[in-house]
Formats: sequence, structure tokens, C-alpha cells
Amino acid sequence: MVHLGPLCHKTITHSLTHSTSSAAQSKFKKHSQNAKKQRLPTNGSWLKNQRQPKKLAFWQNGEPTKTFHSIDLAICSPSIYPFFDLAIDNSLHNSDHFPLTLSDNRNNHFDSNRPERYVFAAANWTKFARLAAITTNMIENSSIDEAVYAITKIMNDAANAAIPKAHNSGRKQNKPWWNQDCQMALNRQDKAWSIFRRYPTTSNLTAFKMARAEFRRIRRRSERASWINYVSTITYSTSSYKLWQKVKAYGASISNSISVLHVNGQTISSPKNIANSI
Repeated sequence: MVHLGPLCHKTITHSLTHSTSSAAQSKFKKHSQNAKKQRLPTNGSWLKNQRQPKKLAFWQNGEPTKTFHSIDLAICSPSIYPFFDLAIDNSLHNSDHFPLTLSDNRNNHFDSNRPERYVFAAANWTKFARLAAITTNMIENSSIDEAVYAITKIMNDAANAAIPKAHNSGRKQNKPWWNQDCQMALNRQDKAWSIFRRYPTTSNLTAFKMARAEFRRIRRRSERASWINYVSTITYSTSSYKLWQKVKAYGASISNSISVLHVNGQTISSPKNIANSI
């Protein structure tokens, strides 16, 4: 996604011409210090006179991205326009504007998950040996490919039946500093935000800003206290094994990167191929 700032006609036209295969969002400001000589029309009517009107598509739907303000243009190429939906989040998420969400509306979404792992400590090896019975008849009267396929299938079926697998759900990010005070402060902030959205008055805006500042203050205080308590449990006599256990429990080693991707029935594990597929 290409983000365009308050630019002049020539610069924006050049950017659109060289980014027809990607999405572009442009927030054109009427009173920009960088575009005093060439101010852009806020309605985007100047694009009608461009040479390549058929190579542009607009996600514009008029949803507000801030109080009394909207994005003037949300531009993309027609080749990807049918596959994505632009939406505005209803919550600020401690930002100064409503976040924009670009979602893929196609049915063939990428299925990303972690590789399945067998729990060998809980395996039933007696059952595995009974099911993984390989005979000479599988090899004598078969080609090499057929024999390899038959043996592989028997081994996989036996492993799936006798060896349990670890749950393949994504690990939830650990937040040891989150407590009841944080939750109550967040609820007060959401309540103030809901009131301000329905009744956008100055007093309600002030109440929302105060609730948001209070939530930030309580969250930082909780994070600081949690970190102090965590560090105080590590002493000179703590073994390296327990130290790494504490590090993992605090969530410092969690990685949310995609390691395996399933696309059109094929499993992709190479980082380069995963990037190309996405």
C-alpha cells in the first residue's frame, strides 16, 4: 500500500502512474503548506482529466476517519479492486484517527498455521507397531514409487492413530501486567467513547480524553510494577534453566511469523515462497 501525503498535481499523477498495480491512499489537505502554489480540489474532480482514468479505481465510501473529516481519495488499480474491501474501524484504539481496514473478500483465504507436532511422550508404541506392519508383498510386486507410497501411507496412518498431536492453535500473547484496574479503566474509556460518538459535544469529548488519559496512566503503572516484580525474582542463584523459563513465560520469545502456508491444496514452508504467495 502506497501512502501519499499532501502533494502537488504533478507528483500525485506521477505516483498514480507508477503504482497502478498496488493500492494507494491519499489524504489531500486543503490547506497544506507544501502545496500553496497548486492546491488540490477536495472532491478529486481533477482526476477526470487525467490520461489514464480507466486504470484507477476508488474505494471512496464517505465513512469518516476523524470527526468532521474524511479521506478524500482511496485509490487502487482495477485489477485488485474487486478483491478488497475498505472499512473504517469504529474505535480509535488510542489513536488520533479511525484506523482503516483493508480486508480480502475472496473465499480462498490463506490458511496459515504452525506445523503439527507429534507428542511422542504420550504415544502408544504397541498400537503403532501393530498398525505399522510392513510386509514383503508391498515391495516385491510393486514399482519403486508404488512401494514408497504404500509404506509412507502405512507409517502416517499408524502415527496418526497411535501418537497424539499437539494443539495447533496460535499462542495468545501473554500480558502479565494486565489486571482488574486496567480492565475497569478500559471499560470507562469505551463507555466515554460510546457517549461521545452518539452525542459529539465538547463536554463529552473532554470526558473521553480524560478517560483515555487515565487508562494510559493505569496501564503504564501496571506495566512498570509488573516488570519490577518480574526482575526481582531473578537473582544470582537462579539457574539458566529457570531463567529461560521465566523469559518464555513473560512472552519475550513468542514469534507470530507465518511458518507454513496452505495455498490451493499445497503446503508452502519456504519463507521466500510464502512471501511470493502472499
